[in-house]
Amino acid sequence: MMMLGQEQQDPYRIDIMQQAYANITGAKEQLQPTHRYMRFLPKAEEEYDALKYSGLDLFDFPLHYEIAQPGDHYHDPSLPAEAITWQYAVIPVGQAFPESIVHELLYEVFIPDTMPMAARRDCSNAWKSRPCASLATPMSYCRMEQRGCSPTNGTPAAPSWCGTMCAISMSP
Repeated sequence: MMMLGQEQQDPYRIDIMQQAYANITGAKEQLQPTHRYMRFLPKAEEEYDALKYSGLDLFDFPLHYEIAQPGDHYHDPSLPAEAITWQYAVIPVGQAFPESIVHELLYEVFIPDTMPMAARRDCSNAWKSRPCASLATPMSYCRMEQRGCSPTNGTPAAPSWCGTMCAISMSP
């Protein structure tokens, strides 16, 4: 079973991107969120299935934590062992999701639109097979892949590696 480490700072969190944008451009223009980082708590298999077939890319672990010990699944220790664990997703603003399922907005995200749509689809699939614990977006993982900095065996990268590469992934 996967074990989590420290909470990590997501470079795509709207407040962090806003500060970076202001530092680089000097502009006071407010960035608008492009995505929402949310979690869902299905109460039964029917709700879990509704989520699974909703088209959302779901993760059973929080993407904003480092992975201290890799594993094939994670179960939130605050929930009973027989309960379905929280499901996490990064959802484009405006995209529908099953609102009847208990959910929580963790924070808003800004992902710059710098890649062609086809490349984003390809990278999203690669990212899903090798998530990096400190990242909440497939875009940042894909940029690391393009620089040849991905983990070599398909397992999550060491948290310190992820944090270093996050900064690089934000450069054009």
